[in-house]
Amino acid sequence: MKLRLELFVESIERSVEFYRNILDFNIPKETEGLHSC
Repeated sequence: MKLRLELFVESIERSVEFYRNILDFNIPKETEGLHSC
């Protein structure tokens, strides 16, 4: 059970980092669009 839990937590941490990178990549584009308007 412990190994499964650790793998589950690791996968969650990886997905969180992945989504954070996507958000960090998208936020500057949105702010640029607002400024250009």
